[in-house]
Amino acid sequence: MTDNNAIMVAVKYTWDPIKFFAGYEYIWQNNAEPVGVGASDQGGYIMSGVEDNNLDSEKLVNIWWTGAKYTYRSKTDFTFCLVSNSAKRLPSFRRPVRLSGFRAFCAAP
Repeated sequence: MTDNNAIMVAVKYTWDPIKFFAGYEYIWQNNAEPVGVGASDQGGYIMSGVEDNNLDSEKLVNIWWTGAKYTYRSKTDFTFCLVSNSAKRLPSFRRPVRLSGFRAFCAAP
């Protein structure tokens, strides 16, 4: 369980018949205040397994995406979401940076 904070920016530009859109999100996560088994979550769910101390350091995530929408007719749109340009950059949040115990090192280029 982590405490998450995020900032998101999204833009859209219309150049008829095409709409362009892009966005960026920055998320930082820290260890949550300890809760026990049986605590309720958002939506009233009862938690049966909780790992409160699962981050060795702050976890930072950067996500960005782009896309376009083409209007063929007034009731027909084609959306091109450039998933290949959507990316997640995740620096290391494990200390030390190696496999140890049951925790895996996690980072992406």
